[in-house]
Amino acid sequence: SQYLPGQANHFRLFANTRSDYAIKRFVDETRRLYSVLESRLNESPYLAGEKYTIADIASFSWVRGSPISLEIDLSEFPALKKWVDEIDKRAAVQRGLDIPHSTWTPEQKAEIFRNCRAKIDAMTTSDQH
Repeated sequence: SQYLPGQANHFRLFANTRSDYAIKRFVDETRRLYSVLESRLNESPYLAGEKYTIADIASFSWVRGSPISLEIDLSEFPALKKWVDEIDKRAAVQRGLDIPHSTWTPEQKAEIFRNCRAKIDAMTTSDQH
């Protein structure tokens, strides 16, 4: 599940060339994946069932970061948003999110991602289709 948001982040934020096709494809596929996760989380509190597992741990940070990196509004996926919010409250998760300790505020992180998106948006597209 990390492949799609990872590719979306790469093409939307960090690529050294712009591809509208790749941006649309991977952001759309990330949204599709989130709809699958939404369906699952409407049936179960965690991705693999009743218990918090490595599936949740591996997926959490990608989903959690999507609002600021990909501008995906998690309110479109209420069960997924609830899942992120609940996992985010876990003490171990909070300790993990603080390593390495970041002095950046959420607003500063959002500004960094806005600047990355602006850089990509200012490029000429490599996709001529």
